[in-house]
Amino acid sequence: MSHTDVGIRSFLSYTPLQKQPDYFGYFIGVNAIVIKQRSIEVPSNTTTKLSTIQPYTTLRTDIYNNMIRRFSKVTKRIIFLLQIRPVSPFDICFKSFTNGTGVSLNVPDIDFSLQEGKQWSIYTANSMKQVTNDVACLAFVDGGASSEHAIIIGTFQFEDNFLVFDLENSTFGFSSSLLSKQTSCANFNFTIYYTSLLKLALSNFGSRL
Repeated sequence: MSHTDVGIRSFLSYTPLQKQPDYFGYFIGVNAIVIKQRSIEVPSNTTTKLSTIQPYTTLRTDIYNNMIRRFSKVTKRIIFLLQIRPVSPFDICFKSFTNGTGVSLNVPDIDFSLQEGKQWSIYTANSMKQVTNDVACLAFVDGGASSEHAIIIGTFQFEDNFLVFDLENSTFGFSSSLLSKQTSCANFNFTIYYTSLLKLALSNFGSRL
């Protein structure tokens, strides 16, 4: 059963948007990728881009290989997971079945450790892509050793997440999967939220006159 008329702000965490003068788009700082309490460090001089074009999150090869090794290790301990031959462009796939609404598998969360101690959790619904009726794959791909950006977070990882790009305050708001909170975007009262944003914008505009 899903919640109705949910307050959007109660689900949001915020992290700073980073400026990258030489590149077009939106960027955030990812310090590490955490799977089962084990951190995969991300070099401090790398960039993480938020993409509305890239279908799946891509990782530079050095980061990707470390993440794949860790994910493979922890999933081998799960009795009911049967790893099978991968389906391109993915490298880890499992035997699965659908429950009518999504992937029936339950794999460990993949957490992006962000600036200021914030955490963006990627749950099964956003990490496993159902590619056939009985195969689901880890929806992260190798971006190559010389990838322009170390991490590009793709649209599959955005699905059923509520995201806010607050350009005035240079922050990025994220909810993690709404499905884990037994709700969806259809249950939000966007009119109330955007009315409050409009009032705030008009107030700020009036103070500058």
